[in-house]
Amino acid sequence: MENSIETFSQEVKSVWAYVGVVKEGTKFPTLVMPEGIPSGPGIYRILAPATSCCYVGEGKKLNTRLKKYQNAKYVKGAPRAWTDRTVQGWIAEGLKSQESEFKVWCCTEASIKSPEAGWVPLDLNEKYFRALIESITIAREPNFEYINKQYKKYLKTK
Repeated sequence: MENSIETFSQEVKSVWAYVGVVKEGTKFPTLVMPEGIPSGPGIYRILAPATSCCYVGEGKKLNTRLKKYQNAKYVKGAPRAWTDRTVQGWIAEGLKSQESEFKVWCCTEASIKSPEAGWVPLDLNEKYFRALIESITIAREPNFEYINKQYKKYLKTK
């Protein structure tokens, strides 16, 4: 069996919209997500500019996905087995210490450039296209400290 290596360069375009900042809820560690989060499928990033920390995720319904972070039952010091608790804890602790604000950006439109057809829209209802944009978003900004577990595993293998 022969091995082959394929290398290709592909242009991908994603359109990001700033939605707003996460606020503290009425009781720690609850959060309030900004208004205007799109209801459809897409990718989101939560950025803490002062600390250069970031979380990137995807969802079939962005507003539902992001609202899961509002009260994910985070308890300081408890094992953070679930992503929702990890993200809620990271944001809640950051807001409590006033180390940074947490900005939410959403992408609901992405395209790939085809030599034959020009820019072809990606159907973000398909998880693999959302995962593609999520991965590219992380890879494009190597200077951020990512909260994403998968990305931390990747960095440890380098």
